Amino acid sequence: MQTEYKYITYRETNRTYAVRMQVNGESVQKSFVSLDKAISYRNMLIVKRTRGKAMEHFDVVPCFDNAVEIFIERRYRAKVKPSTLYNFQLFSRKVGGILGSIQIDHIDHQLWQDVLLSVQERDKLGKDHVRAGIRRFRAMYAYFMAQGIIEENPLQAPIELRKTITSKRRAFTDIEKRKFLMAAKGYSSKWYFVFFLYFQTGCRRGELVALQWRDVDFLNQRISINKAICRGNDSSVYTEFVGATKTPESVRVIPVSDKTVKILRENYEKYKPLPGDYVFSGQRLPWLSLSSVNHAFAEIRRIAGIDEKLTLHCARHTFATELIAGGVDIPTVQRLGGWSTPKTLLQVYAHSTDKAAENAMQRVIFSM
Repeated sequence: MQTEYKYITYRETNRTYAVRMQVNGESVQKSFVSLDKAISYRNMLIVKRTRGKAMEHFDVVPCFDNAVEIFIERRYRAKVKPSTLYNFQLFSRKVGGILGSIQIDHIDHQLWQDVLLSVQERDKLGKDHVRAGIRRFRAMYAYFMAQGIIEENPLQAPIELRKTITSKRRAFTDIEKRKFLMAAKGYSSKWYFVFFLYFQTGCRRGELVALQWRDVDFLNQRISINKAICRGNDSSVYTEFVGATKTPESVRVIPVSDKTVKILRENYEKYKPLPGDYVFSGQRLPWLSLSSVNHAFAEIRRIAGIDEKLTLHCARHTFATELIAGGVDIPTVQRLGGWSTPKTLLQVYAHSTDKAAENAMQRVIFSM
């Protein structure tokens, strides 16, 4: 009878615990009266098997670049979303530009401290971004320790990072928003449609690009956000794919205006799409590629002559800011925008625009 412990079965006939497993190509089997002794023996075999595999596959301690590749293929790829893997690979390349050819057991804590601080300052990376990379490298070291390749994890001790001064995203002003959409309309009706919906819904880039016609409810004037276009690497080749939304809270239903429904209906009647077709179809992919959205946004922003610091994500800031300034309560704004918590919404968007705060004060406080 199989027990809850892997590789251990209980034999009722002689009341013993049998350990059976393959260790480096050999079948090993032994019985014990005590379960504790069976577990100890099994654990010893697992360590032996792991170290045997390590000696079989690693003639020398790998250098940093090779260690990252090995860790990804043998442990990390199967455990994370492709988008998470893609971000890890990007950060690894930044670090690999300095540490790439050095064996991982020669990279001590002080060297990691110097390199990570240098990368942070050079690329103006936030502390949270670098800390996420450190957690993944720490897991990489733990993997090689479990394989018996190295003895210490130099990232176990804290890494001191500097608080970087980054420019905070802000919302579009009313004038900037009108100028941008006017420029988009002159650029092409398709891109006007795309960016008009970004301002109307506050969606993330991948969420809106993933919208299918089956997600549009004309009768009740709303759209359903239930997936997102993500990016990652497949066999070292950049690819885009349909994946889950950023968080479970991002799955939501968003009411849309009469004008939005009118534009959606015009496009629907013009192209007569199937329910599974994407609202914004692309050339190479069934959907608009993420890079094409970025390119079109930058070009329209240039034509409109507005602040280059305004990004597409600032349209999402604008959506939240306008709702809050208009008196919509925080939980509702959180739900409509798909933020995980009210705290996240307030932390990210409290600085969006002083004008919104002034408007809210005029409406709520100064009128009393």
